[in-house]
Amino acid sequence: MSVSHTRARAGVAASEPDALSIRDGHLFIEELDAADLVERFGSPIFVFSETQLRTNLRRIRTAFAEGWPDGPVDVLPAFKANPMLATRHILSEEGAGADIYSPEELDGVLQTGVDPELVSVNGGGKPREHLRRCIDAGVRITVEDIHEIDRIQEVAAELGTTAKIRFRVKSIVPNLWRRTDFSQATDIAPKHPEKIRAMKSKFIAEAKKYQVFPMDASVAARIVAPRPNITAGRTEFVYTRPMTGLPQGDSPMLLNASYTITADIEVPAGGAEGMILTSGGRFGGYGFYLLKGKPVFLWNLVDLERLKWEGADALTPGRHTVVFDFRYEGLGAGTLAFNNMSGLGRPGTGTLKVDGKDVATKRMEKTLPMILQWDEAFDVGSDTLTGVNDADYKPPFALTAKLNKLTIKVDRPQLSPEDIKKLQAAMIEKAKRD
Repeated sequence: MSVSHTRARAGVAASEPDALSIRDGHLFIEELDAADLVERFGSPIFVFSETQLRTNLRRIRTAFAEGWPDGPVDVLPAFKANPMLATRHILSEEGAGADIYSPEELDGVLQTGVDPELVSVNGGGKPREHLRRCIDAGVRITVEDIHEIDRIQEVAAELGTTAKIRFRVKSIVPNLWRRTDFSQATDIAPKHPEKIRAMKSKFIAEAKKYQVFPMDASVAARIVAPRPNITAGRTEFVYTRPMTGLPQGDSPMLLNASYTITADIEVPAGGAEGMILTSGGRFGGYGFYLLKGKPVFLWNLVDLERLKWEGADALTPGRHTVVFDFRYEGLGAGTLAFNNMSGLGRPGTGTLKVDGKDVATKRMEKTLPMILQWDEAFDVGSDTLTGVNDADYKPPFALTAKLNKLTIKVDRPQLSPEDIKKLQAAMIEKAKRD
């Protein structure tokens, strides 16, 4: 939120009815029956109500304005929370700004008619080129540290203009740690048993009132549960040209599965290098690339360890097929349905091949169990944001070979009837112990 000059906005709609309603036991979104939508489009399905989105934004603005009489109040929804351009257009029409971080988010939000004065670019370590684009677009840059001011001034001077900035103000309360336990590291429950009993009774009463029970404690299963996206139900993905910036949730998931990545490329005279495929970045992910002409596949295990498969020879000019094949040895994400993580992060063996010949084979004793770095992207043909191995290359590391076709095939483990019986028994036994 930020306070700025007065702007014309849509009228307050705090009294407008919600677009969601229950009629004869059916959920309606505006005038559409959710059951009809599922029958038509399948499930799971995401449905957005334009009316509800506008109403919610107006309510939020009104609520904050009532507590900020010196207003007006600007609402800056985070673009990463919902990067759909259709919904972002609606927010822009309502006068909302945007909170963004990456160059891709800047490009996206500027397509939606948002007032650049209401765009706040946050995050530390902004590259000079990103600062240049921000200043040129007229958006406001949030200064994260004192050293960033010098870089912003230098770039603005190169452009012959003045940068628009915001300061992130942090309050400092002396000796706060002496009077409070903000980390909640000290267990005070044993000293106040009567308070614990009262809080439990209150929670149970409220939970019954709002039909919270039965409760589901499967946190891990919820984190990795597939959301509606373009990869749902698919096991093969084909790319025929460079592409960058695909969010993790909409890209092929290789964790806890066997997979084969096949790149059909043409190396020009003089050799080639660059990124064929990557997902993630400095703090976790994988990269498939040519380094000084040699094929490389690398797994970055949360910046603690890096496993590399590398060919001994540089690819000669001409057409080549480079393959990375990984065979996973665990039961996979299916164990999460039983609140059991035993199928995740298990070992596997990877083999790098060039034109049908094995050039490197290595076993991974452990693999990433759940997710890749959320704020990084899935890229084909170059690497945006941070790289998976700074020792090998610096982004964008564009591929100088011609990419004819990139194919990813994913073979996800399936639980056998015997596996299911064992997992069910373990879940029942755990429930008894708890």
